[in-house]
Amino acid sequence: MQRGENVMRKIIIYIFAGLVILYQIIFLTWCVFNKESMSLGGYLIFALSGIGILALISLLNSIFSRSKFTSILTFNIFISATTYLIMQIISYFYEPLIFTDGVKERLLLEAKKKGIEISLGISVGSIISSVMILSLIIALITFIGYSVGKLIRRDKKSK
Repeated sequence: MQRGENVMRKIIIYIFAGLVILYQIIFLTWCVFNKESMSLGGYLIFALSGIGILALISLLNSIFSRSKFTSILTFNIFISATTYLIMQIISYFYEPLIFTDGVKERLLLEAKKKGIEISLGISVGSIISSVMILSLIIALITFIGYSVGKLIRRDKKSK
């Protein structure tokens, strides 16, 4: 029965990862049509919310999984990194439509006024560093979720 539960759990995680990608496509399409009213804060919240959703998926997976820690960690990092890379590929195609010269200047000026150093665009270096940071975040969250899951299962056994 446990093998069927693992397969179903993985299917649900794949579905949620697909929904994160769909969320990004919808948001980027909205940005194309509303690029003149887009603010720096809104764009940053969008970028971080995708990573937050991936972290939440990893947390829930590690809490409710009964597999070994290493297999949970490997699966969580694989799903998160793959989803993030797909999101970056999609963003690459939307970038010229959203970040016209006027929009770039306005957002960079807004960032400068707030004292934020930001790069609007996608580069290989930023993708690699982002995947490394995401993997570290996912590893920490997986460890926390795995520990919580063990405590929950231990409490159920003691009752």
